[in-house]
This record gives sequence, structure tokens and C-alpha cells, in this order.
Amino acid sequence: TYSYGDEPWLGDFGRGLGNVGWVRDRLVRHEEILDPHEYSYAGMLDIGNEAAGDPPDLHYTGIANFLAWPGFEHPTAYFANSRFGPNGHTPGIFPLSSNERFIGVQWDFQPLPPGESRMIYLVVGKAETGPRGIPSLPPGALLNYWN
Repeated sequence: TYSYGDEPWLGDFGRGLGNVGWVRDRLVRHEEILDPHEYSYAGMLDIGNEAAGDPPDLHYTGIANFLAWPGFEHPTAYFANSRFGPNGHTPGIFPLSSNERFIGVQWDFQPLPPGESRMIYLVVGKAETGPRGIPSLPPGALLNYWN
């Protein structure tokens, strides 16, 4: 198993307050495991999460980031609070509310015999903010990931 997680801390550095998750077609305000065949990227957006009780009067930046996992091997991807790994979460129950809100990706059951290697591609960057309120990847973000 190989796992990677990112605590983006958008907005005020060192504080996840206000961060909500986002995917291609919607915002994510609660812990959730994503369908690995439906999504190949996800991110965080600093707009406040009313489901977590984030104060509506704070200055949120509207900045968004993304983590993409292009390639043929689809990991399990998830939004969580403080527990690393998709196991033990009840999707849709707990708001993304801790200071450690994060995006995680996990490739499970990947046998690697001695002397062999495997490439896993991750692309991390700043997302574009869109008119619908849902961020998007910048143009060309995944075109040349192999370079």
C-alpha cells in the first residue's frame, strides 16, 4: 500500500478553518471516499464550511488547490479530518472540520517484488476559480505530467 495526503491550509497558513473539498462537479463539505473511476483529481477551496460551523464573517480567500493522480492505476481517494486512510470513515456523516482537513490518495494491494519499481504520478498545483463556484484545473495541468 502506498498513501499520500495533503493538508493544504489554504487561507491563513497553519489553519484549515474554512477549507472545503471540491471535485469536478461539486463541493465536498463532509468526509467522503471518492469513486476512483469517476474522479482523477480533487482539491480544497477556502470559502468556509457551514456544515462544520465555520464563521461566515471570516475573510476567506477563495483560493483553491488540486491534487491529481493521472495514470492507469486508480487509487482510492478521500477527504478526511485527522485519521489517515479511507478505512474507518463513515462518508457524509462528519463535516470536514478539523485543522487537519486533507485530501488522501491510497493505492492498495500493490505487490512489488524485490528489485522491481513502479511509477506513481501526482500533480499538485493551484486551481482556477470558476464562475459556478467550483474550481477547475488550469489549462494543460495534466498534459505533460510524464515530463
